[in-house]
Amino acid sequence: MVWMLAACSLQGPPPDAHGTVLHAGPHTLLVQHDDLRNRVVPGVERYEASGLGVAPGDGIDLFLDDGRVRSVAVTGPEELPAGFVAGGVPLVGTVVNVDGVRVTIDHEAVPDVMPAMVMGFGLAPWEASGLTVGDRVEARLLRSGYGWQLVDPVVTGHVEGGLRKDVKPLAPGEVLPRTELVAEDGRPIVVGAGQGVPTLLTYIYTRCPDPDFCPAIGQRLAALQGSMRGGRIVTVSIDPDHDTPEVLAAWGRAMGADTAVWRLARAEPLALQDLALYGGQHVTIDGGRISHLHRVLILDADGRLVERYDTNAWPMDRVVGQLAP
Repeated sequence: MVWMLAACSLQGPPPDAHGTVLHAGPHTLLVQHDDLRNRVVPGVERYEASGLGVAPGDGIDLFLDDGRVRSVAVTGPEELPAGFVAGGVPLVGTVVNVDGVRVTIDHEAVPDVMPAMVMGFGLAPWEASGLTVGDRVEARLLRSGYGWQLVDPVVTGHVEGGLRKDVKPLAPGEVLPRTELVAEDGRPIVVGAGQGVPTLLTYIYTRCPDPDFCPAIGQRLAALQGSMRGGRIVTVSIDPDHDTPEVLAAWGRAMGADTAVWRLARAEPLALQDLALYGGQHVTIDGGRISHLHRVLILDADGRLVERYDTNAWPMDRVVGQLAP
């Protein structure tokens, strides 16, 4: 869907929505909406546009036609979000996942803004369509009243970085090859073919500093285990050099893991790489910093993929049912 904008006068019917321009780039107009008149979801909206003569801080009225922007009119200056920097601040990183209108970037530190980390950003289709895994990108990072916004991504190169193409993510109905792990009590456990029990398989590492990733995953699994009617949880470390069984056991206790249903495990590096790739999990290690994505696999008793969830917001009731015998 392409939304093209044109300037209009203030005469005629009243506008359908009002907002403040955050960014007017070469392809994208970013608007933070406040007065929405029940036509647009509150927050930040992106429109494909250029050459409108608007700038950050301009208030604009939007005229809509079946949810699409037909035209805009500048109404005057408006207050920008606290901490807003016109044009944003530079962000440099490597694309590790592109999923529709969301891109995940393993980015370098942004001075005075955020440390180096893996972070997901929403993009419009025309912004995300030219991005692929391994692309080195430069972009601008803007602070809005609804979180950070990425704009104007430009591909500057590509890093193969040992990205393997011989192991592809499982499709529903495909069986995960048998993989032997070492659990938190030092005993072997198996995931994949021959596992014998429905399993939720996911990935963490105990040193993860981002509260929205591994700690949040652990909290979600702790809530799940109390509702389960069968099956098990297996959480595999993507940091096997550090996460010994003893370290995993301590992390599990901190998370409230009941080892009768929730096992924490490590794999040897080569087996771990395959296990991650079969799960669609992109793991990069740079200077000791580990970057990864949300990945939850539901496997039936034969190790066959039932469903994969790519966020930490998977539906609790549905997963409980999928793990039941």
